[in-house]
This record gives sequence, C-alpha cells and structure tokens, in this order.
Amino acid sequence: MNRILSMTMACLLCALCAAAQDGARSYNKQLNNVVGLSWEIAVPTNSNFLTATSLAGGKVEYRKFLPGKPVSFGVSLGWNSYEQYIPTQTITYDNGTKAITTDMDRNIYTVPVAALGHYYFNYGKTVMPFVGLGIGAQYSEQTIYYNIFESDDYNWGSWCARSWER
Repeated sequence: MNRILSMTMACLLCALCAAAQDGARSYNKQLNNVVGLSWEIAVPTNSNFLTATSLAGGKVEYRKFLPGKPVSFGVSLGWNSYEQYIPTQTITYDNGTKAITTDMDRNIYTVPVAALGHYYFNYGKTVMPFVGLGIGAQYSEQTIYYNIFESDDYNWGSWCARSWER
C-alpha cells in the first residue's frame, strides 16, 4: 500500500512540475507541447479468459499543437497487465475424453500504440475542455500457467478510441 501511495505521489509531483514549466507559455496564450504520464486502471471487456480488474498499467503520450490553433496531434504508448488466480479444478477437453486437474494463473499483457488528434475549446485559457480521437494497434499476450506447464497466445489488433475532458 505504501508503494502505491508513493508512486501516486511521485506521478502527481511530476504532473505539477510539468504544469509549472508550461505556465509561462500559457500566460501568452501560445501552447506548443503536451506530455502526459498516466496510471491506467483496466477492466477486461471479455470475461471468457479472466474477470479481474487490473491496477497495473500506464500510458505515456506526447501532443504537439499546431501554431496558433486549438488542435494538437500526437502519439501514445501504453501498457496493461492483468493477472488472475483460478483455484484447483478439473477441466475436460477434446469432447470430454480428456481431463486435467490443476490450479491456474492467467495473465494478459497488452501494449497499445496510437496516433492522436485533439480539439480544444477555450484555447489558451486556464481550463481547456477537449475532445480527441485515437487510432492505433495493440499487441496482446495471453498466458495460462498450469503448475509447471503453460499455454500462450500472441496477437495484434486495431482499435479506435475517443476522449473528452471538461
């Protein structure tokens, strides 16, 4: 718990330092760059493999403003890790002709990469609500550990996401 609290405080301190460094630029209403570092809390969208919510994830992003315009473009790179322990049970397969009794540890690692675009309302003001769109790809690795054995699958997918903030 102390480690999570320490990491949260460190992230908040970094965000405040970044905001303080950009304060001189926002005074003259000319923004150039946005750098973001965030802690990602992830919920699985499909309960076929695991159902546990993950607190182990993060994202780094960079946005560049068009000169004098309320528009920015950029990139983001994220990481999420899911883990769920399944107690000992008997699982049948091959139409019920085979069975295995074991406990399991199921893991998913994802790495999303995206191109971003944002539009800002109240451009140059202290509070700037925005809407955004991200389009990209995501690498995913799923692994099940059965005692000393493992089954794994690796794949890529595409995604599109929208964002807004007030």
